[in-house]
Amino acid sequence: MESSSAIIDINIPTGRPSSSSDTPDVAPGTSSGSTAGTSVKRKTVSAPAKKRAKKHQERASKVPKQVSQSGCLMITLPIELFTEIFFYLFPRDLLALARSCKRLFQVLVNPSATLVWRRARVHLSHPVPDPSSNWTEWAYAAFIFDGGPCAICKRHVGDPYTSFSLRVRVCARPAECSTKWKQTLKRVDSSLHESNFIQFMRSIPRKETQSLPTDPPGIFWVDYTAWNTTNDRWRRAVESGNTQELVEGVQPRVAQIDRLLKTAEALCQWRGKYHISTYFVRERNNDLLRDKAAEKGWDIEDVMNSKVVKWLWRSWRVCEVISEKEWNHYLPEITDEVIWLNKRRLNRERERALQNRKADLREYWVQLKSHNRPDPMPNYPEFCKLPAVGVLMKSKVIFEEAMAEGGPMSTMIAEGLSEWANQGRNQLVKIVAGSKKKRAAKLDKTLVGGTVHPADRVTMLLTCKDCRETGIKGFSGACAHKCRASKKTWGLQRFNKDEIASSAMKRALEVMGLDGDETNWAAADKFGASLQCRSCAPSFIMLYFADIPKHARRHADMSLVVPTALPTEMPTFKYPFTQGVYAKLITRGSAMAPRREARSFGCRHCDHEKKQFALNGLRSHLKEKHKVADVGDEDFYEVASPPLAIDHAALNPHHSPPSPSEPWPGALEMGISM
Repeated sequence: MESSSAIIDINIPTGRPSSSSDTPDVAPGTSSGSTAGTSVKRKTVSAPAKKRAKKHQERASKVPKQVSQSGCLMITLPIELFTEIFFYLFPRDLLALARSCKRLFQVLVNPSATLVWRRARVHLSHPVPDPSSNWTEWAYAAFIFDGGPCAICKRHVGDPYTSFSLRVRVCARPAECSTKWKQTLKRVDSSLHESNFIQFMRSIPRKETQSLPTDPPGIFWVDYTAWNTTNDRWRRAVESGNTQELVEGVQPRVAQIDRLLKTAEALCQWRGKYHISTYFVRERNNDLLRDKAAEKGWDIEDVMNSKVVKWLWRSWRVCEVISEKEWNHYLPEITDEVIWLNKRRLNRERERALQNRKADLREYWVQLKSHNRPDPMPNYPEFCKLPAVGVLMKSKVIFEEAMAEGGPMSTMIAEGLSEWANQGRNQLVKIVAGSKKKRAAKLDKTLVGGTVHPADRVTMLLTCKDCRETGIKGFSGACAHKCRASKKTWGLQRFNKDEIASSAMKRALEVMGLDGDETNWAAADKFGASLQCRSCAPSFIMLYFADIPKHARRHADMSLVVPTALPTEMPTFKYPFTQGVYAKLITRGSAMAPRREARSFGCRHCDHEKKQFALNGLRSHLKEKHKVADVGDEDFYEVASPPLAIDHAALNPHHSPPSPSEPWPGALEMGISM
């Protein structure tokens, strides 16, 4: 091996790059001479140390790599382990496993698994009779233990066949299914027919005798449909004279039916014993569970709903009784489940009782709203905040008894509503008064005599800060307000005073000669449509007090007067001015749809009644021709309304304005409401 300190000569010719063909090999320690006419200085470079070659002595591992498998690893078990497990199962379990996946299907539906099915069949407390030679064990198990539809009502039946020979299931619910099925059977008496005919009839399945009360010898039952088909074949054979050939041709079928009938008879006897055993096993298991529940102080419903108990209780299908050892083994799990179920059941009962009480309370709230009360009712959430309502919800007394009229609870709620209304009125006055302390203190004083509380006066008109609704009638209107723009909790803080409507209302009171401090909405509504809007001239528009807050926004400075005479010659004036009709017409729902679509509405701004509109047409007419965008009751009349009988004697031009105690008679007649 060469030394690592050898000298390497590198010659780089000028004029072009060097390549392997241009650079000669130079031995260590010798001169290369001149090349291409030009020589360069020799350059010595130390060669890098050579690495010693590694010897890979790793031997291949004799342990094979483990390949990760996805899915269920149980199906990868050896057949021997499967067989050992299957020996402890019952036919229903094997059927369920065979249908669970392809791997288990291949293992169980296999001639090599015949012993597994046979041992499962014999393992039952009442062993299933052996099948005939034409049956495989797995098909025989499916024939016995699989469910199917009822022959009458088509409901699923999980029990074995009612008739194994006819392969018919009949459910016990409803009870008439069994009666209806028996009506589909034909009773055949062998003594009434010739032997060849009876021999031929033996080629159709007949009901096993164990399924019916004992009949005399020679009596058997067949399906009506099969009987009619076979009887037609026999009739044709008799007509053609080949009955003997027909009887001989069905002999293999007769032998097959006889084998099936023999198996069906044995299965019918087994089914009777099986049903009796399962009945007694269920009763014993139920008695055990009831005793254990009583011993522990548990509710039997909670015990029966436990998952572990349900699993144990299903053992009646294989006629196994729940033993004390099994109960004690699973007792910790059962205890945890029963405690959880009991807690859940109690919570559900409490929640159900609370929901029922809330429903009763809401119904009571609706009932209170329908009464003519001096104070406005709060909305339902505010009503539930009353201290008396909180006491009622926590009480365990029956709701009807607690809320008996004149009882202590109803009295407490009535007092609570009155106190809530008084506090609300005072709070609303303070909010409207704002920072004017003297005015707020004055309005907050206890009012005596006939003076109306400021929150209930007709001049207390509000607007909502959120939805911008205007003309809200004081405290009662604030209580009834349903804000369309906010889902916040109801509160008086969202209301401000409607200055435009309040100013217009003050002018209306001055025109009528009324004192605003003594006029509330109940008194104002008695005057009816007694004010004329001069700003709407030449139209003759009469207004209720309730129309003024909305109507005032049409004019910068609305002029109101009490008319001394009415234009009875106007065709539209024979229809009464109404209040609240438009609000009813625009309500959602189909109840008002026919009335809205009828062309029975006329315009009061027009001086004729030649044309009537539907409601939408009227709105378009008012907006386009009269520039009225916000329609009110004063803008239209309804032809279907009864004509107004005007008392001309009451329309004296020199009649003085009415006093609060004596409304103007003409206005009262004009104020007929619908």
